[in-house]
Amino acid sequence: MISYNHFLAFTLCLSIMSAPLLAQTPDADRSDPVLEFEGSDYLDKQIAARKMDGLRLLVEKDLVRLGRMVQNFGSDVSGAELKYQETAAVFRKAIDAYYSGQLLEAYHLLRDARRRAFEVYASFNDAYQQKASDILSKTTSALVDQELREAGKPKSRRVKETRHRIRVAQRQMDMARRLIANERPDAAVAHYRNATVLAIVALAEMQTEKQKADEIYSTYKKELKDAGYDPYPLQPDESVSKPQ
Repeated sequence: MISYNHFLAFTLCLSIMSAPLLAQTPDADRSDPVLEFEGSDYLDKQIAARKMDGLRLLVEKDLVRLGRMVQNFGSDVSGAELKYQETAAVFRKAIDAYYSGQLLEAYHLLRDARRRAFEVYASFNDAYQQKASDILSKTTSALVDQELREAGKPKSRRVKETRHRIRVAQRQMDMARRLIANERPDAAVAHYRNATVLAIVALAEMQTEKQKADEIYSTYKKELKDAGYDPYPLQPDESVSKPQ
């Protein structure tokens, strides 16, 4: 049987446990220390410091590539030169901010420059695709004419090589389109260039007269120069002495 003293002690414990913890409640004029805490940009700075050099190198490469494209095809793509200049200006601001000790601002500006560069790539890719498609269409037409002339006969080497070049050029264009779908318009440029060169070579080599082939190479000299062929076909440098 529970004694009166035990009951009194038990009741006292319950009253203490159920009483509000006034001593632990902060004063009314004191704000919550959790709310007082303000997150710093330490983590953002660490991320920026780790990615800064790589991102800067990417943007520099973008500007070099786009500069060449603007020089060769700037007049064919509306607004491309202006967008390129704006991208270069943002890059300059980023470098200025970096050397001024404003790491986060420099990082965000570099990201903006990269985004702008991708927009310029995209506008050029549209022009590349159209150009390569037009040349391939002419090449395919020339191939069909030649195959009709060789109907009932074993196909010539010219026909076989042209078929192969057309297939490879089409695969290059497919790869470029996939890269664009994966948001890599910068990488798509190289494949469009490959497709364009292959289409030009195929069209020129389909000609039975050297003069007509040279005319084709001359017509597309700008496209070949853009792809690194200047002049085309490549000729050995006469100033280089031959091995004895």
